[in-house]
Formats: sequence, structure tokens, C-alpha cells
Amino acid sequence: MPEIEIRRIRDESDAEPCDALFREYALWLLDQMLTVNGLDLRDSGQAVHDDFRAEWPKLFGERGRMYLMLVDGEPAGVGALKPYSDKEAELKRVYVKPDYRGGGHARRLVEQVITDARDLNYTSVVLESLNFMADAQALYRSLGFLDIPRFDGTEGGAHGVEAFEVFMRLQL
Repeated sequence: MPEIEIRRIRDESDAEPCDALFREYALWLLDQMLTVNGLDLRDSGQAVHDDFRAEWPKLFGERGRMYLMLVDGEPAGVGALKPYSDKEAELKRVYVKPDYRGGGHARRLVEQVITDARDLNYTSVVLESLNFMADAQALYRSLGFLDIPRFDGTEGGAHGVEAFEVFMRLQL
């Protein structure tokens, strides 16, 4: 049985493994946008990543979280919780490397984020996903997330992919 650790990353000095996984996620996402939706945004990859990095201070703050999942000591996944309002947080960038998928790792990451959201007294967690992320959406639904209308301030809206997005909320 592999040894699994979910490590909270508290500042940028410890975030290098997360940054590498977030970049990998962004490249995968942009490739899927082209393959599935015929939308070539690969030239926007750095801007997408830079916009997300600009949010890191919120993730490192008192009411935010960034996590690195290690499997047998190797970086295997990431996830984050961003304050959206006083009562609502946003689940961000849940990604598990392909070699580690299917072992319940994404579920463990999301459950950690949900636990922290409750502990931080959020009343709900929202997320945005994309149409080709069916496995992720099935996971979210199995944890109680429900589809909702688009909410303000989404990354997809900022990058012109809102037509391909799915929005969800979990009441805590």
C-alpha cells in the first residue's frame, strides 16, 4: 500500500512542486480544450498560469489553502481552497498526475479541502470545471456538489471558455 501524505503549503518558498503540477495541469487543460472543443488556447497557457499565481496570496492566507499530495514521497497531486466571500470558498486546481489516477487520490484531496472549508466556517464551496472533465464532475457530485448557474469572477470567463464550463456548489 502506498504511503500518502497531503501536505499544506503555507508560502511560496515551499510551493515549487505545486507550481510544477499546476503547470502540468494547465498544459493538459489547454490540450483538452483543443482536442475536445476545437479551441486552441495553447498560446494563452502562460497567461492562465500567471493569473492563477496572482491568486496565491489568497491561498496562503488565513482562510485559504494549497495542498500537495505525495505518494511514496513523490509529488502526485495538488488542490487549493480560495476564499470567494466571507461565507463561500472556491475549490481550485484539483489535479492528480495520470500515473496516480484511479486510486482515490483526488477524492482524498477534495475531502481534505472540504474538511478545511468547514473548519474555516465557510457555508459553501463553489467550483468551475470544464465539459471534458467528466470524471472530476462525477467525483464532485458523489461528494454532494450540485450544478449551479455561472458565478462571478470565474477564470473561464476571464479566458473566454465560459461556453464549455460547468459550475457546482456544495452546501456545508
